[in-house]
Amino acid sequence: MPANTLHLYRRKSTKDTQPNTLEIQDAWADQVCTRNGWVRGGTYTDQGQPSDSLNRPELKRLLQDIAAGKVKRFGVNRHDRLARGNILVAILEFCKAYDCRVVMGDVPEELGDTADVILGFLAGYDKYFLKLLRERTSEALAHVKAQGIVKVGRPVLGFKYVKKKLVPQPWVAELEKEVQTKSLYQIQREGRFIQPSGKKMRGKPLSYKALKRIVEYAKAHRNGNLQDLIAAESRKSLDRINLVSTIRAAEEQAFRVWLAENTRGEVKYR
Repeated sequence: MPANTLHLYRRKSTKDTQPNTLEIQDAWADQVCTRNGWVRGGTYTDQGQPSDSLNRPELKRLLQDIAAGKVKRFGVNRHDRLARGNILVAILEFCKAYDCRVVMGDVPEELGDTADVILGFLAGYDKYFLKLLRERTSEALAHVKAQGIVKVGRPVLGFKYVKKKLVPQPWVAELEKEVQTKSLYQIQREGRFIQPSGKKMRGKPLSYKALKRIVEYAKAHRNGNLQDLIAAESRKSLDRINLVSTIRAAEEQAFRVWLAENTRGEVKYR
């Protein structure tokens, strides 16, 4: 493979993200090649994997090609397309062990002494930011509790607080009436019920999932157990978060073992 070849690693978290971020990453690679007189090489694409997931077959294929000497330079348009935190450092050290250069759109130069400092900061800041976010959330919850504020966080779709109690919006009664004669799929296709808030979704028709949840909330409100339903959903969300955290930790450990097993004998990472 010519020394002036740039391979591209692309990733996006979901398969339906708009705009198409894979195309944006492709365009970035083309611009870098044009600017430096390089040739576009192979493209490695992982779709549907968030940055904290290391169960990425194309990332492993890229690293295997690096170990085999097939890739001497690759690029990512943002460092978190590759990875975050300490595992990012481990991957970059792996690349160094095989003399593979890495180009990143949010680092001002190819990896060198200056870029190493910047990437070290980014890797540390990724972990610091998550810790800071948790601390700010805890502080906010403590503050509103002291102030006697009832509702914290996202609003309950289709409901509002009146005198510290959740009550349905006027249009929820209309939705319940329509459900008696129509399916939720039909109601969703008609698109008459609109998302009332949110930067991205405001003014767009409510999804089937949202309509179903509102109907369930309305039924729970009539039965007097809406708060219990919301609390149960919160517990399920927390359980999912804890499960994902456990899975991610196992993935990282397995990935570190994989890196160690596929790295040159003189450099091993654990």
